[in-house]
Amino acid sequence: MKLHIISALALFTFSLGLSAQETNTTDKPKEETIVFDTTVFEYGEIDFASDGNCVFTFTNTGNEPILISSVSASCGCTVPSWTRDPIKPKEKGEIKVKYNTYIPGAFSKSITVYTNANPSHIVLRINGQVKKNEQQQTIR
Repeated sequence: MKLHIISALALFTFSLGLSAQETNTTDKPKEETIVFDTTVFEYGEIDFASDGNCVFTFTNTGNEPILISSVSASCGCTVPSWTRDPIKPKEKGEIKVKYNTYIPGAFSKSITVYTNANPSHIVLRINGQVKKNEQQQTIR
C-alpha cells in the first residue's frame, strides 16, 4: 500500500513538472527561406522538336546561404540543371529544365529540388502538349 502511494505521488509530481515546462519554440513553423516566383511552368501547345527549355527563379529570403544539394526529375525526358554555388541571402538563383520535345503528346512532369533551406525540398512542375510531327501525321 505504501509503495502505491509513493508511486502515485511520484507520478503526480512528475506530471506537474512536465506541465510547468515552457513550450518548445521549435514547434512553430519556420519561415520560408527559399521562395520560387512560380512552381509550375505551362508550355502550352509547342511544336515537335522545338525549344523545351524553361527556368524557375527563386530568392533566398533567409539569413544563411542556400545550397542546392540535388535536383531530380520524374522522368529521363526532363533534364534539370542548377548552380552548384551557394545562393547568398537576398540573392536569386535558377533551376533550368529542358524537356525532350521529340516526344509528341501531353506531358506533366515533376522536378524535386533538395536544399538546406526551408522547405528542404520543393516540387516544381512542367506541363504542356507537344504537337505531332507533320511527317508522322502523313505516315499514319
